[in-house]
Amino acid sequence: YVSVPCSAAIESNLLLLSKQHVIDYGFGATSFSVIDREQLEKLKNLKRNEISLKFLKMAAKMIEMFGSTGVLDAISTAVSLREPLLVYPLVNKPGGSISERYYCIQCLPGSSVEDVYNSLKHHVVEAFRIDGDFIRAEVKEIKQPEGTAMRQCGKDLVLDSTTCVLKILTNRKVVWQQK
Repeated sequence: YVSVPCSAAIESNLLLLSKQHVIDYGFGATSFSVIDREQLEKLKNLKRNEISLKFLKMAAKMIEMFGSTGVLDAISTAVSLREPLLVYPLVNKPGGSISERYYCIQCLPGSSVEDVYNSLKHHVVEAFRIDGDFIRAEVKEIKQPEGTAMRQCGKDLVLDSTTCVLKILTNRKVVWQQK
């Protein structure tokens, strides 16, 4: 197991104070500085913001001990433990050639063919609009020898990093025909 010390409350409050232009801080930064002492003094005078000074001291202590609030580190560590599935949609052109467009859909690990189809059908990437109902999919994996035909698969096939080509076939049914 991996543990990353972090405080989302400190990160959130630092970002809030930064948005109010009281401190200079950016998400995941390793330090902050007070830029508007007058605004900080005004915050001190308000009863609910008496916590601000205590909070800033606590935030400084955490950053000193761990190097940051740890929120960005926690997110980065979580992603590195289970990297997303990257899908690059391609479009077949008349004549069989393939048009490459450099868009990428990030899917959760364990995503299925149906998940990718739904992403494309619901316009996650506007340039790749799939109309019609799902008929079947064909997949080619990295380990398949060159020249091997793509194999048919259903909606429930779970994709992983060995899948290098996924072809989704749909009918020509469009929204106005469904009535």
